Amino acid sequence: DALRVHFRLLPPGTPGDGIRRARTTADLDRILTQFALISAVLNSNATSFEDGVPVNGAKIAAEANAGSRRIRFGPAFRDFTVSPVDLTGGEIGPNSRAAILIHEGMHASDDSNTSGNQNIHISEFQAAYNTQPADLSLFTPSSYASFAAHIANGGDPPIRFGLGPGARRL
Repeated sequence: DALRVHFRLLPPGTPGDGIRRARTTADLDRILTQFALISAVLNSNATSFEDGVPVNGAKIAAEANAGSRRIRFGPAFRDFTVSPVDLTGGEIGPNSRAAILIHEGMHASDDSNTSGNQNIHISEFQAAYNTQPADLSLFTPSSYASFAAHIANGGDPPIRFGLGPGARRL
C-alpha cells in the first residue's frame, strides 16, 4: 500500500491509470538504493550535519543541495519548545523532525540532481502530491519521508508529519 500511495507503484501485472503504473525491479532497486544513500548521510551526521542560517532564509528548518551529502539546520529545527508563530505556529516535534531528516537526506543524497526540480519537488501537503506520476515520485523527497511514516505507522497517518499546512508537528 505504501508503494501505491507514495510512489504510485502497483503490483506487477496491474494495469496503470496514467498516474500509477506496475512496479519493476528497477523501481524497487532505486528506492532501496536511495534509502541506503539517505541512511549514509544520516549515519555520517558528525560530518554531514551543519548548523547555520539556511540559504533560503532563517525561517527554513533545514535544507540540502542535491548530491551535497550535507544538511544545514536552521534555528527553527533545533527549537523544541517555541518556534516563531509565523514559521510553524508551534514546536517541531520528533516525528516531524524525522520527516525533515528523510526529506533533506534525499536531497543531500540525490545524485540525479532532480529532487529540487519544480515538477518533482512537490510537498506531501500539496494536492499535486497525490497525482504526481510514478516516474517523478521516485525522485520526490516527500515520497521518501511519507513512505517511511506509512511503514512506521502501519498505514498513512491521517495527518502527515512535517511542516506543511495542517501538518501534525508533534
